[in-house]
Amino acid sequence: MAQVQLYEPPRLADVLRRQKETIVRDWEKRVLSDPSVPEASRLPAPALGDRVPVFLDMLASSLDRPEPSMPDGHVKVRRIGESLATRPSAQGWLVGDFAVRSALREWSHFRAALLAAVKPVALLRWDDVMRVSLAVDAAMETIARQLFASELEARRVAEADRDRSLALLENLMTNVPAGIAFVDRSLRYVRVNETLAAFSGVPARVLEGRSIRDVVPREIARVATPHILDVFDTSRSKLDVPLSGATKKSDTSPRHFVASFYPVHAIEPPVMLVGCVVIERTGPMDVPSTEDQPSEVPPADSPRPPDAPADEDDEELVWSWRPF
Repeated sequence: MAQVQLYEPPRLADVLRRQKETIVRDWEKRVLSDPSVPEASRLPAPALGDRVPVFLDMLASSLDRPEPSMPDGHVKVRRIGESLATRPSAQGWLVGDFAVRSALREWSHFRAALLAAVKPVALLRWDDVMRVSLAVDAAMETIARQLFASELEARRVAEADRDRSLALLENLMTNVPAGIAFVDRSLRYVRVNETLAAFSGVPARVLEGRSIRDVVPREIARVATPHILDVFDTSRSKLDVPLSGATKKSDTSPRHFVASFYPVHAIEPPVMLVGCVVIERTGPMDVPSTEDQPSEVPPADSPRPPDAPADEDDEELVWSWRPF
C-alpha cells in the first residue's frame, strides 16, 4: 500500500527571509515614485529605509515562534510593530519634516510590496498573514502617534515663541518714547503706537488701515514714501531721514522729525512690512542732496478708501485735515 505523504505548506517566515531584498527594493520604488510623499522627492532614499529591513527580520523571527493563543496573540504581535518605532535608533527620523501623511503613505506602500511578494506563494497559512498584517498596523499607528505628538510639541513651542514676540512688541509699542508704525506694501498703516498718533494729532485707531497719503501731510509723505518703497524693493534699512511739515496738532506750524525705516521679514523674503521709527526734533536737519535720496513717487490725492471707518467723528478727524 502506497504511503501518503503529507504536504507541508511553505512557512511565511522563510518566504520573508528569501524575498527580503525584493520587498525592500519594490517598496523603495513605490515610495520614491509616489507624489503624495513630498520628502521622497528630495531624499535619495525613503525616510524609513533603515526601519523596513529590521522590521522584516522581526516579523520573520516572530513567525518562527509558535502561534500564541488569542487574544494575547494579537497583543504580542502588535508589540512587534510598536517596538519598532520606540527603539532609540528610531527616534532620529522623527525630527524634521517627516509628516504624518508621509509616514502613513510609506507604510501603506510597505504593506503593498509585502503582499505582492507573498501572493505567488501557494497555500500560505492565513493566520501567519494576519499576524504580519497586525504588526504592520501597529507600526503605522505607533509612528503616526509619535509624529503627531512631535508636531503638537513643535506647534506649542512655536506658539509660545509667538506669544513672547507679541508681548515684546506690545511692550515696545507702548513704552518706547518714539513714534512706531508698520506699513504694508499698499502704504497703509498696519499698526501705529500712541506716540506716533500724538505727533499727528489723529488717534491710532483712525490711522490704522489708512494710506500714508490719506493721513500724512503732503510734504512729509512726499519724502517718506520713496524711502519706504525703497526698503520694500531692496530690503535695506533707511536711517535718519529728516521730515518736516505741519500736522493737525500743530495746525499750520511746521514740525520736524527724524525717521528710520526697517524691513520686516516673515520666515523668508520678500519684505512683508516696513517698520517706521519717528523721533521729533526741535529744529530742522540738514536735508541731504536729492542725489542721495530715492526717486520721489508723484503725490496723489487719494479718494476716500472703501474701508474708511463709519464713525463720523473719526471721518472728521481725517478728511477735514488738509494742511497742504
